[in-house]
Amino acid sequence: MFRTGEDWFTDKWLAQQLSWTAALALLTLVVLFAGLHLLRRGVGAPRYTGGEPAARSVPRFERWELGARLYHWGNLSFLLLLVVSGIALFIPASLPSPGVSWLLVHEISAGLFIFGLIAHIVAAVWLSDLRSMWFARSDWRDFKSFARYYAGASHELPKAGKFDVWQKIYHTSLILLSTAAIATGVSLFLNAEVLTSFGHPWMRWQRLIHDCAATLFLLVILGHLYVRLAKLNWPKLRSMLSGTLTHAEFDAVHDWRRWQPPADDAPHLEKKAQHKREASVDRGATSHG
Repeated sequence: MFRTGEDWFTDKWLAQQLSWTAALALLTLVVLFAGLHLLRRGVGAPRYTGGEPAARSVPRFERWELGARLYHWGNLSFLLLLVVSGIALFIPASLPSPGVSWLLVHEISAGLFIFGLIAHIVAAVWLSDLRSMWFARSDWRDFKSFARYYAGASHELPKAGKFDVWQKIYHTSLILLSTAAIATGVSLFLNAEVLTSFGHPWMRWQRLIHDCAATLFLLVILGHLYVRLAKLNWPKLRSMLSGTLTHAEFDAVHDWRRWQPPADDAPHLEKKAQHKREASVDRGATSHG
């Protein structure tokens, strides 16, 4: 699973880097996930049941503010730069030179990614309800319903709030993996730029953790892309472009008791206030699950 090398200080052969074959093996998990997903959908699409229809007779609701959409697509561009430059560093000479060091490209794109992440956290705390992405008690019930569906036991799934349980698991996975990648990446950056010097054992573990975290992060992102490209989720994909959901798209998979988004034509201050209290609705509705 790892490339090994003889340690200069102990004469032992130690793991030095994740092997490219192991990285490819991990990425095939996305293919297996997609295959299982397609097999299950092939014998019966899910039926979203329960919930309450939207109380407001408006043609469209705002799901994503402009800032959230700009961050999402901007962050994608940073991730693409990180992936390409990371591959170039992981497998030397695998990609042509861009005219500058691939290490410099990787460091700059990592800095932009970290800056965007900090801005996203600040915006989530001050401009929206950060708790809307946290787990509520009803999510355990939802998780069991999804598990029954993918085990072939039932086609019925509960309607969700703003985010369903899988979106919350996805988001939590990104938090953990990006934290590991950033923390180890900072150590590698400081050492590469000779801003400080760490011991060989420390740097070896930083490389191993960074390789694994980055590969798993890419795996999760690819899984997310596959799910969003599935036809059933096209309304959610379109909403990341337009920022809105139609009334029918909302009622198809969302429960008004758990999420009450603002109307798309509502005044800006009203939208802002509504986004700030999105999670309180879901937490107030958990007793019915």
